This record gives sequence, structure tokens and C-alpha cells, in this order.
Amino acid sequence: MIDCHVHAWDAECRIVAAHYTPDAPVPIARLVSALELHNVSGAVLVQPSFLGTNNSYINNCLMSYRDHLRGVCVVDGSFDFRDLELMDSLGMCGMRFNLLGGGDLPDLKRGTWPGMMRFMRKAGWHIELAAPGPRLPGLLATLAETDVQLVVDHFGLPDPALGIGCEGFQRLLALRDEVVVKVSAPYRLGGLDPLKLIEALAAHEVRMVWGSDFPHTQHEGQVYADLLRLAEKLPDAEGEAAVLYGL
Repeated sequence: MIDCHVHAWDAECRIVAAHYTPDAPVPIARLVSALELHNVSGAVLVQPSFLGTNNSYINNCLMSYRDHLRGVCVVDGSFDFRDLELMDSLGMCGMRFNLLGGGDLPDLKRGTWPGMMRFMRKAGWHIELAAPGPRLPGLLATLAETDVQLVVDHFGLPDPALGIGCEGFQRLLALRDEVVVKVSAPYRLGGLDPLKLIEALAAHEVRMVWGSDFPHTQHEGQVYADLLRLAEKLPDAEGEAAVLYGL
């Protein structure tokens, strides 16, 4: 099994202003121990919001565990293409837009962003989107114009009051194989039943991968083994992860 959504950082990482600041570091060794304990063969390190655009820790982790890790970075419009090429060689395979704390997508038709989209298409990278469900319709419509594979975090975070009926979740169902949904962090769903969401996604043949969201920031009491059981409910969690991340 591949854990497609994890985070790690150490005491040397510089925490930047964000909607959340962690209490303590969670170094890569702790993540690797959790994976080994549960017979999980690999993982995808996702840059957390509180590290901003400094992806050096993920890069170092990828260098140390090249055969078992992939990465998803965060960049802004000032990136250097040489840095992207280096990250690609290490196993970086995606770029994340995290809008959970507010904010908007950059104008992907201006500045360096068109070049970024060309690089991603050529390298086979994907765009990973973390956003509240009600915002998904507009965001997905904009990102679809990039012709880059789209991956949506945490079930698409539908409005808890609407569940499957949330317009954003309905949009995911309509997109089918145009998007990959991460079945991750069910504790962030505001009480919604994750199994019902999985059933709806599977019925519409939406591609899904599983992630634990380790170390479960702001929800640190989670049991990894319990989260891993969700992977058993997916039609082909390992196969989809292999296609998306090459692990």
C-alpha cells in the first residue's frame, strides 16, 4: 500500500505565517517508522502550508528515501526552472495549491505560470488542490484549462450540511476520470460518513487514492491502522497510486 498524503518537518524548518502553526516537529524518521509498522511500502510527502514555498526539507527526504517517497511541492511565481528540474529528478511529481486558509489561485495565464504548466505537462506532474468543497466548481473549471492532471485533497471537503449534495462534490462526480480524489483525513469532514462518500465516488467511477494525512495536524489522536482500513474500501487504491506517483 502507498500512503498518498503525509507530512514531515524537523526542528530546523522555518515556520512561516499560516493558518496553522504546529506545536512540535515531526521528522521523517517518525513517518518512516509508522509506515514500516503498518507495512506501508511508500508515501507521498506533501508540503504543508506552514513551510511556505521552501521545499528543501522534502527535497532532502526524497534524496534519502528515493525508492520509497515521492513529493508534492508548493511554489509561487518566482520559482526557478532549474529548481523544478532538480526536484523532478529527486521524485517530486506535483505542485499544490492550498486554499484552505483562504486566498485565490494565481492567474495561471500570466507571468511564469504558463511556463510552469508546460513544465508540469512535460514532466507528468499533477496539480493538487486543497480547498473547501463549495469553492470547487469554479476552481476546477479554472484548473481544467491547464490540461494538467488534477488531484483533490480530503474527499473534496464537501459542506457537512450538504454532504454528497454539495455542489463541489457533485462536480467531482461529474468529472470522473478527469480528476483523482484523495480519500484522506476523514476526521476533517465535519461528521460526514466517509464510506458514503467513497460509495458515491466509486459508483461514478471517480479515480481514488488513499492517504492517512499523517501526522494528523490539529487531530493528533488519530489511529493510523483505523485510517488504513479505508484503503480497503477503494476499488484499486494501489493501482491508482502506482499510476499517479510511480511507486
